Amino acid sequence: MHNSFRIVDHLHGFRLAPDAEGGAGSPRPEWLVRVVTTEGVMDLELPDAEQRSVAGSHWNAVTAYLRGDTNALAPYARQQVAGFELETDPDLIDIREAEGELDVETIYPKGDL
Repeated sequence: MHNSFRIVDHLHGFRLAPDAEGGAGSPRPEWLVRVVTTEGVMDLELPDAEQRSVAGSHWNAVTAYLRGDTNALAPYARQQVAGFELETDPDLIDIREAEGELDVETIYPKGDL
């Protein structure tokens, strides 16, 4: 595991955030964000708002790149979210998109609540 962040397998639904007593609380789907990393497209639990913001703006940059903005990815070179480097290689993003790994219509994974 990377720090307090977890890779979440979207096939198993959302992880429950602990309640005040330490028991299973309610789902926190707003923490679960799809991120394009150098290791692949991952659904990451990001409780930190700043990390979610970086992941969201990178997702927007990936979308902009796929729509023709060849400069959109440059600001994210060597940046990390939850210990994973954000993907900025246009060729690899093109491959992931061609293989159906990227659904740029939504940054939020689908889960069973």
